[in-house]
Formats: sequence, structure tokens, C-alpha cells
Amino acid sequence: MISVLKNLAKVCFPEYFERKRINLINAVIGKDVVIYKQASIYNGNLKHAITIADDSHILGILLTAKDRGNIKIGHHSFIGEGTRIYSVLGITIGNFVQIAHNVNIFDSNIHSIDPTERKQELIMNPFRGFIQFNDLQEKQVIIADNVWIGAGSFILKGVKIGENTVVGAGSVVVKDLPANVIAAGNPAKIIKTIQGNAS
Repeated sequence: MISVLKNLAKVCFPEYFERKRINLINAVIGKDVVIYKQASIYNGNLKHAITIADDSHILGILLTAKDRGNIKIGHHSFIGEGTRIYSVLGITIGNFVQIAHNVNIFDSNIHSIDPTERKQELIMNPFRGFIQFNDLQEKQVIIADNVWIGAGSFILKGVKIGENTVVGAGSVVVKDLPANVIAAGNPAKIIKTIQGNAS
């Protein structure tokens, strides 16, 4: 009987239960942010280590290491389904950024390049979560306003992508990209300049 009443309440008051679900997420979430059911947010840090500004839509995975990492997403941005954003140091995503599905953004190597240390990670991390105890050579990632990142792309540590830039689907970005260009490939190379008059 209690479960029937709970289900009835969820049907009659969906906005209340949606707000309750979002309030339980360990992140600072702005006004009118939509966090879809398929999204996952794993914040191993203080609440403000993940911030999502007003009117953004999150379908992907946001993850910070235990007591490390920072993810900042600006307003009116979109993170597609299956996209993974993993931070040990800091990842900043600007306003009006569109990140398609199955994109990977990392600010570190995720694993040690030393084989002995990798074995240690494999033994410990499945049981303790994403905990950094080796040198992952982390470098901050910055994605400026109005960037579009195509499906299946990889944005690797230390990369800065300038305003209005487009990254073609399936690209691997290992170096900075300036504003107002289209880049594609593995590794991503600039293939075209575009007009930078978006406001």
C-alpha cells in the first residue's frame, strides 16, 4: 500500500520529486539545469568541486577524483549522453558549449604510465573509487564559450579550445586550438577558419 501511495505521489507531484532528486546530487547546480536520468555525477570532493550554471543540460558522466579535481560548466551548455568528463585537477567548460555524445574529456593520464603503479591502481581502485595515489601528469583543460565538440571525440589533458571553435566528430585533440576554427582528425588539425561573430 505504501509503495502505491509513493508512486501516486510521484505521478501527481513530479516537479517536487525531480527537485528532490537533483538536490541530492553532490554538486552546485544552477537554476533550470536539467540532469537527465541517464546522467551520472560522481563527486569525490566537496560539493563546489562540480558546478553547473543555469539552463545547462547534462546527459553524460561527470567524475572527480577523491579529494581532487574540479569541473565547472557554464550556462546554457549541453553534455551529451555517454560523454565522460573525468577530473583530477580542473576542467572548465564555458557558456553555450555543445558537447555531443560519447565524448571523452580528461585532465590527466587517468592511469600511471609506470606498469607497476598501474597494477597497484587496478587492485585498489575498483574497491575504493577513483583515488589518485600515483603521478597522473595532470594539466588543466579549458573549453571556451560557444564551442561545439562532435561525437566520439577525445579532449586530452592540457588542451585549451578557443571561442566558437568546432571539433569534428571522432577527433583526438592533443594540442591547443585557437578561436574560430574547425579542426578534425587524429591528432586534430585545423582545416578551416570560420567567422567569429557569435555573441
